[in-house]
Amino acid sequence: MPRGRGRTPGAADFWRASRGFSVVWTAHLGRRHGLFEGLSRARGPLFPAALARRAKLDARAVRLWCEAAAALGLVSEKGGRFALPASLG
Repeated sequence: MPRGRGRTPGAADFWRASRGFSVVWTAHLGRRHGLFEGLSRARGPLFPAALARRAKLDARAVRLWCEAAAALGLVSEKGGRFALPASLG
């Protein structure tokens, strides 16, 4: 909230701002490293290791990205496999 408006930002304001940053940063990493593209070209949901092979990235890093992206609603997860949400597929 802008200064001078009579209210000091609180914890909820900080949480919303930090969540927004996390969504933007996770989306940026997914685009920059071809993870969204890899998911969009797949014929179905992928395990993180398969996505990592397609993108030529470290499997552990891709697994962490997938988990974060799912927690933020950027990808969907079922049974340890990840995919773009139906609205983006």
